[in-house]
Amino acid sequence: MRSSFGVELFPLGWLGRNLQLVALSAAPHLVKDVAENEVVFSSEQDFIELLIQGYELAASLLEQGLVKPPRLYGNDYKPLDDIMKGIRGRKLKKEERRWDIALRLIIDGLREGGEIPDEKVVPLTLMAASKFEYLRRMMGPIKPENVELKKFSPHAIILALIGGLLAKIGSLDRDAIYLVAHDEAGLSDLEAFSELYASLVLPGSDSRLPVLGRLLGGKIAAGVRKLPLSLDTMILLYAAALVGEALDVEPGELCGLSDRLNQVVLASVSEGGNRPIVKEFLALGISEPLCRLGSRPLVSLASLLSRALSTGLCGSGNDQNDPGSTAVGHCFSKLFLYTVTDNTIYLYDCARLLRGAASSQQCQSSGASTWLLRAAEHLARLVSYPLSPHPAFTEE
Repeated sequence: MRSSFGVELFPLGWLGRNLQLVALSAAPHLVKDVAENEVVFSSEQDFIELLIQGYELAASLLEQGLVKPPRLYGNDYKPLDDIMKGIRGRKLKKEERRWDIALRLIIDGLREGGEIPDEKVVPLTLMAASKFEYLRRMMGPIKPENVELKKFSPHAIILALIGGLLAKIGSLDRDAIYLVAHDEAGLSDLEAFSELYASLVLPGSDSRLPVLGRLLGGKIAAGVRKLPLSLDTMILLYAAALVGEALDVEPGELCGLSDRLNQVVLASVSEGGNRPIVKEFLALGISEPLCRLGSRPLVSLASLLSRALSTGLCGSGNDQNDPGSTAVGHCFSKLFLYTVTDNTIYLYDCARLLRGAASSQQCQSSGASTWLLRAAEHLARLVSYPLSPHPAFTEE
C-alpha cells in the first residue's frame, strides 16, 4: 500500500497552476506537501475528500452569487467527456457543457463511488493560459509554433476545475477577475492564503463591509467604471479594509508581516475572444496599506465605496454628478499614493476632498455628510499635525 499519493501541478506560469493552489487552500490540512511539480497527499482518499470539500465551498458561494463559473472554450468539453466516461460512464450532454455543471456531475460521481480514470487528457484552455502572453503580444506579432499541448492526469484537471470556480469572484465588461495563490506557494503559504480568502470572499456575520464578490457582481459592478479609480487600486485597498476589519489594528502594528498578508494575487483575464488572455497578474500587497493606515481609515472609506457603488452617496447609483462618490474615488487613489510614498500631503488631500463633498448641498440633503466627515477625521488623525477636528466629531 502506498504511503502517499501525488497529483501533478501545472507548469509555473500557467494560470491553471494558480487555480490548483486555490483548490488546495480549501482544505490545506489534507495536504501532506507541495513540491515543484506535484502536490502530495497521504492517500488518494484524502485527495478525494479535498475535492469534495472544495466543491462544497465553491457551490455554496456560487449559490450566493459570490463567485462565477469560468467560461469553457472551443473543445474544452472533450477532456471533460473523457473524465466523465471514466467516472460516470457517459459523456456530457450538450446542455451540461458548462464549467460548474460539469464539475458538479464529476463530484457527484465521485461521491457515488466512481473512480477517476488514469488516462491523461489535455488541459482546458483557461488552465493553459500563460500570464506572460499579454506581455508577449505587446512586443508585436510572433510567428505561432505548432506545439502539441502536454497531457495531464484527470486528477490535476479536476483540482483546477474546483480552483477556477473558487477563484473567479466577478467580472467587469469582458474581463474576469480571479483571486489566486502565487505560483510557488508552499504548504504554509496555502494556510495563509486560506485565511485571507475567507476574509475577502466568505461573508461574515459581524462584518459591515460586503465581500469582494458582492462588490464585483451583478448591478454593483457596473458602478466601478464610473468612479475615478483604477480597478486594481480599488481591489487592493478594499481587500486591505476587509482584512483590517477582521484584525482591528492600529497604524504600524502590522508592519513587517508581509509574508503572511501578501499571499493573494489578482488576475484579470479577457474572456471575450476565442481563448482567454491573462491581461494582469498583480500581487495584492495588503500589508502595506494596513501597516501605514491601520484598520479604521480603511474600513471607513471602504464602507463609503460600497455605498457609492450600490446606491450612490449623494445621489442615485446612476448619477454621474455625485460629489460624494467622486470624492471617495479620488481619495482611494490618494491613499494608494500615500502607501507607496509615505507623503502625508496625500492624506491631507484625501481629507480635504471628503470635507469638500460633505459641505455640498447634495451630500447634506442626502445625509451622507456625516459619513464623509467621519472618514475625513480618521485620516486627519494619521498625520503629525492633524487637521483641526470638525466640531461634529470630537471622539474620545
